[in-house]
Amino acid sequence: MQILVAVVEAGSFTGAAKEVDLPKSSVSRRVSQLEDRLGIRLLQRTTRSVRLTSAGEVYFETAQRLLSEVADLETKVSGFSEEPKGLLRITCPAGFAANNSSLFAEFATHNPKVRIQVEETDRMVDLVAEKFDLAFRGGRPPDPSLSGFQLASSERILTASPAYLKRRGSPKKLKELANHDLLTLGSGHRDQWHLRTGRRESSLDLSATFATNNLRTLQEVTQSGLGIGLLPLVNCSEALERGTLVRVLKLWTASPASLWLVYPSTRGLASSVRAFLDLVKKWKFATL
Repeated sequence: MQILVAVVEAGSFTGAAKEVDLPKSSVSRRVSQLEDRLGIRLLQRTTRSVRLTSAGEVYFETAQRLLSEVADLETKVSGFSEEPKGLLRITCPAGFAANNSSLFAEFATHNPKVRIQVEETDRMVDLVAEKFDLAFRGGRPPDPSLSGFQLASSERILTASPAYLKRRGSPKKLKELANHDLLTLGSGHRDQWHLRTGRRESSLDLSATFATNNLRTLQEVTQSGLGIGLLPLVNCSEALERGTLVRVLKLWTASPASLWLVYPSTRGLASSVRAFLDLVKKWKFATL
């Protein structure tokens, strides 16, 4: 199976022979033995080219997948006996690593042979193309092409600083938000907040005074008195206790904000990745 795949990928018996480090005659003989055992021709051979038959196309496609799964399986199993080591590349939203520095410190303490590289960015990183092992991401469930799991979830609430509310007054009804400076999480100033209280739901179309794609920045500008922000409760609970933030329209909440950890599902997991996943699954996140 491996030799047939090598022949097709190389486009010739000569190229496959170099790839699998066997004489060309051995490569040709083993493909013929495979065809004899199956009782069907898989390759059409000419003096200048090799191409798949219809049956060969079916066999080749499945063989590629099976060989890839075998390689992944062997990587996973052999890794159980390995001490975590090498480079672990992680991407996360800006500010996330600082908020959760103890997570990385504990991992480094217990895995001294692993070098950690964290790239903080609010863009959507292509993990496969950019060769990252893991990504922390907020929001909706991840791309189905990735594996992963939810780490935390928190309802979102309307908040503002005491200074802002003293200057502008505190809204008593939802419709009064239209008369306030609103701060939003996103890439543009146009947004829509979906709010609910009990069984009642309402959508608010807004043109934000300030927009950012960074959750930490959104909280900081809300605390500074710029306007009313929609924040995860878990992130602003301490500020609420200190009084640097005040909850607005207390009966209204928005759909929960979530934190996910995702990784490429087409790749065998290195021992360093498995070790990090094991730690994260037991970790309690204080912020998203």
